[in-house]
Amino acid sequence: MSSRPGVGDALVFLIVCPDTASVEEAITLATRITELQIGADSAGHELRFTASVGVAVAGPEETRETLIRRADAAMYHAKATGRGYAVAP
Repeated sequence: MSSRPGVGDALVFLIVCPDTASVEEAITLATRITELQIGADSAGHELRFTASVGVAVAGPEETRETLIRRADAAMYHAKATGRGYAVAP
């Protein structure tokens, strides 16, 4: 897993799942990420986050760069759809 700063208060993560065999499995995992609960801070205030997840499954001859570019485009599509979405191209 790696990350890079996003726009504003966003943080972008890249998660590689080599044992995920299909887009459906990847969407299921991404949806679970969007539904994570953080809990409360030390003062008892509920902590919340939202996630927009872009999913891309590598083709047999695809380069790392094109895979990341497709995942990034899917993430921005998910962000445009609204908070808490997972999208695959």
